Amino acid sequence: MGTQWGRPWSTSWFRATGGVPAEWAGRRVEAVFDLGFVGGWPGNQAVFHLGLDMQVLAELIRELAVGDPRRHEILRALERALDVLDMQNVSATAAAARAQLAPALSRPAHASAHTASAVGHAHIDSAWLWPTGRRFSIGLPQ
Repeated sequence: MGTQWGRPWSTSWFRATGGVPAEWAGRRVEAVFDLGFVGGWPGNQAVFHLGLDMQVLAELIRELAVGDPRRHEILRALERALDVLDMQNVSATAAAARAQLAPALSRPAHASAHTASAVGHAHIDSAWLWPTGRRFSIGLPQ
């Protein structure tokens, strides 16, 4: 615990042993391993979110008219992000690149854009496909 293992983007193999209490007999047992893909770990999270940020802006830019000033603003933000991104050390510079994209991401796509909120709801009626007028028998032990 608390020691570094391997370099970023490398492959690591783990061997783990453990015991299952006798009172858990017959129950499903799982082992969960936290590999530290959060916080200051040099790798995935900072780079993954940078990719998502760039993807959102790239998709937005494709929807905007060529002469739209918002398109120009997004292009400049992407350029600034790429200027601070060190391709030899992406994980260390991804946060700085995301900071360059933050202002462009915080603005709406268009000045008159609507704010939409979604609320999920489900009503699962297990009988909705049952044909009416038929009898079903369920074979239960007598």
